[in-house]
Amino acid sequence: MTRELIERARQGDRDAFGEVARLYAPLVTGAVLARLGRFQETEDLVQETFVRALQQIGTLRDPDRAGAWLYGIAVNVAREHLRARARAEAAPGALAAAGAARAADEAPGLDAEGLEACLERLPDALREIFILRHIQGMSYRELADLRDATVTSVGERLWKARRMLRDCLQRRGAPGADLAGGRP
Repeated sequence: MTRELIERARQGDRDAFGEVARLYAPLVTGAVLARLGRFQETEDLVQETFVRALQQIGTLRDPDRAGAWLYGIAVNVAREHLRARARAEAAPGALAAAGAARAADEAPGLDAEGLEACLERLPDALREIFILRHIQGMSYRELADLRDATVTSVGERLWKARRMLRDCLQRRGAPGADLAGGRP
């Protein structure tokens, strides 16, 4: 099915590309969110990813690898955004604003901002796997296939990510934060 949609999209069928975007939106969203750690900016960058994918659809050699191809585009879009954000934060006054926003995140309690702040503190690889599993709902097997890893190593990374998040949330005053997660 994906192969047929990709072929139709290559021929200019925007409806087919729209269906491809719908199918892969959770993967792309997870990839972007894992890199950014901020929910607010994610939607725009997901859209940017699909715009670039549409422009570059002819470069996809193997339609069966569409997920990996889109994932790569999403990672590049997120990296470019992070570089641009770093340049903007280096501008006068931006550092003070960023410091104030970070100070506001220090309020105790488990809330979206607190979780976001703790997610930002995770190493990229752990943040990515946590978000793809717990926010995007990917299975351990899907994560293992995506990362070219074993299901066991995915489980170990998720365990470490959950432990680090739980510790961070508890330091922020959210005792008992339940990040035990589920089974594969």
